[in-house]
Amino acid sequence: MLPALVLCCALGACISLSACTRLQVTAANGIASFGHYSRQADLTYGPLPANTLDLYLPSTGKNHPVVVFFFGGGWDSGDKASYKFVGA
Repeated sequence: MLPALVLCCALGACISLSACTRLQVTAANGIASFGHYSRQADLTYGPLPANTLDLYLPSTGKNHPVVVFFFGGGWDSGDKASYKFVGA
């Protein structure tokens, strides 16, 4: 329960600002728990090279809630990999 609370606080801190800085996402990734899921990276959903998504699946159980997070990128930088804490 505590890791989920910490993650929610980190995510809330990022969302409360107009844009997440590199320091904020690094901090959020640092405190997130990454042990209880499998990750399928860069699944294609469209014709363009950038049309990929990462799927995070819990290791155990079923009927888990679904979270959809759209990384919109930046004007000149950014990467969906920076936001791994959302799927943790």
